[in-house]
Amino acid sequence: MQSTRKNSKKQPSPAVRKHDYESKFAELHERVVASGITAQQLSLLTSVKRLRGLRSKNASLASGRHLCDLLQKFAVPSSVRRYSKLLCAMVVLVGLFRLWYIGLHRQDGWVTLLVGNSKPELEPCVVAMPARVQSALMPPVDCAMCRGLKSIERKTSLSQWDFEQNHAYTGVPVVVTDGASNWTALRSFSLEFFKNVYASASAKTSKSYCQFFPYKTEFRSLFEVFNMSAQRSRQPWYIGWSNCDAGVADVLRRHYASPYFLPAHSEGSTLDWIFMGSPGYGAHLHIDHVGKPSWQAQIRGRKQWILEPVPECYSDCQSLEIVVNPGEIFVVDSNLWYHKTLIIGDEVSIAIGSEYD
Repeated sequence: MQSTRKNSKKQPSPAVRKHDYESKFAELHERVVASGITAQQLSLLTSVKRLRGLRSKNASLASGRHLCDLLQKFAVPSSVRRYSKLLCAMVVLVGLFRLWYIGLHRQDGWVTLLVGNSKPELEPCVVAMPARVQSALMPPVDCAMCRGLKSIERKTSLSQWDFEQNHAYTGVPVVVTDGASNWTALRSFSLEFFKNVYASASAKTSKSYCQFFPYKTEFRSLFEVFNMSAQRSRQPWYIGWSNCDAGVADVLRRHYASPYFLPAHSEGSTLDWIFMGSPGYGAHLHIDHVGKPSWQAQIRGRKQWILEPVPECYSDCQSLEIVVNPGEIFVVDSNLWYHKTLIIGDEVSIAIGSEYD
């Protein structure tokens, strides 16, 4: 009889057992904290890691069950409630397909998910890095590139070998006088030309991820530039932008080609950089942080370039100055030289360029 009574003793309910476990764990945790063990030290214990893993797994399973419960109660009519499990399976399959579609099984898929664009390099920075901070964090420059350099050479019929050996990756600037002499852009590019090309793309591009540099103007987008009044166009202005519209790029590249002197193994950027403005204006003194050297072809007008060495090279190098004329290409590593520009003469300046590696 005693044995029978013992076996028939009422077992505690799951809720009671859970409460007992929580109380014991709380008591144990208080003792651990009282002994001086920190939360970080506690998190390193294997047993704690296992418990957290189980809790995470259980939470995921509970979420899945909760979703199916909701589908059964609210999303599925009673007449077809017997198909709720099939519906749950379909929801899971659709979710898995979505993960596969955006490529979360690859690194770039996660970038797409987090950044929200297939070209994250075109996205504006989440936190703008001040130019002074960027300049302060620049790696040191080898002043040998500019030591003893007193002027910028002008070369014609520049061979790929000469360019690669003496200019492409050395930081020594050069003007190639016939670099763009056979481009139809010299005859085609104008303010009106760009206005027509961007007629259908300006509104879209102005709101896209293309970069736009208003410099000291009041313009906020290309759309505003191409719609400025005749009176405003006669006042000083200077702007720059990167074109990331594929349709516009196709039109532009009918009128220019990759410079003939670039090394055969180098690859140009897919972005076109266009700079345009009236005489007396230009870009202020600055240094770029694009990571690659670049070229800029002068299409219309004349532009004066002034290069200044980085601070660590002040005692070894001197300022350089050059005027670039239509049909000429100026090659400079703008990551190694501070530079500013000034449009001279009486004609609107138009220049187009890109980076290369």
